[in-house]
Amino acid sequence: MANQGVHSFLDASTGLLENADMKILTALANDVDVRGPRVLAHEYGWWVNVSTDLFKEILAECRKLGLSEKFERIYRYAHENGCWWINLDADAEMLDLG
Repeated sequence: MANQGVHSFLDASTGLLENADMKILTALANDVDVRGPRVLAHEYGWWVNVSTDLFKEILAECRKLGLSEKFERIYRYAHENGCWWINLDADAEMLDLG
């Protein structure tokens, strides 16, 4: 089996986010009872898990948490491109997501 255990991730700039998104992602990274996407903080941003099975439910939860339309576009783009994770990094590329 070629590429067994190899999965894609999206590398996107934190500059695509609203300030409120950054606060929410930080809170989610510290939340043991995650209701939205699984978030792991790192020195320059966050890793966000992209659920394939619960995609619609996670998006609905993101809206309830107050994550922006910008975040939703990033999350959808990652999902549509088969990514399992999003690396939101200060030094990553500023993607044109419309």
